[in-house]
Amino acid sequence: MVRTLKNICRKPFFLRILALNSPEWFSILLGSITSLIYGAVTPAYALILALVFGLFSQDAETAERNARNYSIIVFFVGLAGGLCQFISSYAFTRSGEALTVRMRVMSFATLLRQEMSWYDEEENQQNILVTRLSKDAAALKGMTGVTIGAFLNAVGTLVAGLAISFAAGWKLTLVLLCFTPLIVITGYMLGQKLSKAGQKKAFSTHAELGSMYATESLKNIRTVTSLGLQDHFIRLYKQAYNKEFRLSLWQSQRIVVGNALANTLMFFIQLAAFGYGARLVIDREMTYIGVFQVFAVITYATIAFGRSASMVPNYSRAKEASIRIMNLNARQSRIDPDNENEGEILERVRGVLEFRDVSLKYPSRKESRVLRHLSFTCNKGEATGIVGPSGSGKSTCIALLERFYDPQRGKVLLDGHDLRTINVKWLRSIIGLVQQEPVLFNISIRDNIAYGDTTREFTDAEIYEAARQADIHDTIIGLAQGYDTMCGSSSQVKLAGGQKQRIAIARLLIRNPKIVLFDEATSALNAAVEERIMRTFNRTRADRTCVMVAHRLSTIRDCEKIVVLVRGRVDEEGTDEQLATNPHGTYSQLLRAAGLYTTTRNTDDIETESF
Repeated sequence: MVRTLKNICRKPFFLRILALNSPEWFSILLGSITSLIYGAVTPAYALILALVFGLFSQDAETAERNARNYSIIVFFVGLAGGLCQFISSYAFTRSGEALTVRMRVMSFATLLRQEMSWYDEEENQQNILVTRLSKDAAALKGMTGVTIGAFLNAVGTLVAGLAISFAAGWKLTLVLLCFTPLIVITGYMLGQKLSKAGQKKAFSTHAELGSMYATESLKNIRTVTSLGLQDHFIRLYKQAYNKEFRLSLWQSQRIVVGNALANTLMFFIQLAAFGYGARLVIDREMTYIGVFQVFAVITYATIAFGRSASMVPNYSRAKEASIRIMNLNARQSRIDPDNENEGEILERVRGVLEFRDVSLKYPSRKESRVLRHLSFTCNKGEATGIVGPSGSGKSTCIALLERFYDPQRGKVLLDGHDLRTINVKWLRSIIGLVQQEPVLFNISIRDNIAYGDTTREFTDAEIYEAARQADIHDTIIGLAQGYDTMCGSSSQVKLAGGQKQRIAIARLLIRNPKIVLFDEATSALNAAVEERIMRTFNRTRADRTCVMVAHRLSTIRDCEKIVVLVRGRVDEEGTDEQLATNPHGTYSQLLRAAGLYTTTRNTDDIETESF
């Protein structure tokens, strides 16, 4: 897909869009033909209208016969025009909507493939991306669909109109065509100004910013209300859309000027037609019927051209949107989970994890080093607890193991293999992660648990067993709809944080991963439930390597190894018993802060520290 997009991007801009719309080639071809025919209907009608004026100079019998014939012709011309317009509108609407859906799906897939550091950039905030995903793909229709139909309609009108006009009176036609360059230049300049204004991205950026403020405040309405921030967010929202209003007004003024100029040119055309036409009639070089034919055809052709020019703003916005979409879809993720051909797949996984001289700065905070020459090992089948003060890099270790980021220096190894050489999709398939904030999707509890592994179907018995191991089964069956209870915003049942966390743990257990990562996974549970879950989990982790990050030290005291981080470095390493024997160590200080450190005396009355 990426290679295809790169080939498309080498083509001229408009052809790039058509290339993306190529699956609908038949609809586009059919719409193009019918649009050209419908365009020719307009000057044909104008010709008949001019001939009708000639009936006034004929005798009554001839005029009646010709009027009847003209009526029949107008009927069939109108029928053909209506049919062609219907087919054209349907075909181009279908192709435009298909392109919109295709680009939304492609863009959404591209977004999901990007590495986490890309999302850390300010211009890639989630609210902004969602807004663009919705609006930009829809705006593409301004370059395809009915816009192409309107353009071809104008072409058909122009070609047929010129042919009829030259046949009726070539001298008058040439005089009227002198105004055509002015109309073309006006439309071109209008389009260029709108296109340049759109490429500055200011208009859409302010709208996206306003949307972000609205989404953020409504999503966190309890916090906003408790802090009394309603007026603050209203002010931010108003400021964003006031700037959008000014930019919109600035662009609209240019549209108004262009339309006014086009209308003025129309009056000049009429003046020239009647003035020079009268001279030709006096000189007997044309009949007055011929003058009306040329005048009517050129007038209708100009109106059709004006309709086409009115599409310029849509085209300009579509060009701006398509530039963003193509730049997005052509972007190669540095850590692509969908690239199945890149990286090796280990035949046998022992589960030995190693951080070897790892240093990391987040791309969004390059002035701050998160990890500094970090080195430690997580042995096969053992639980390694990572503790330390806030900001010491604990959760960053989890992010590196999931390969959300790559270190700038050093290596993160799995069984001696650098994670950067391992296939990303396969790596994440053998890892189970439970984070501090439980994430449940807007589906049933049953489906949320089954999301642990979407590569196979689970029986109810397997789902129930995973829930029992997570100590949530009894709670679920106690709900009115049991495992069919909906989670997320649409649910009428509000699950507690601890209940959500246990469902997330059940989702991990049904995944049956080789490596388990707990990032404050039990922080929302009370001590009794945490103890039951950890006891159950300890029974099932015999062949799993487990890495646990915790502020609550009771969670990790039974780990075979505890790594204490301070400012991105390993400060201490050992078992709970070994680390607690150093009363001045960081781990002992953390125990004291948690109220888990006490003093006793041994039989020799030598004061020692215990826990």
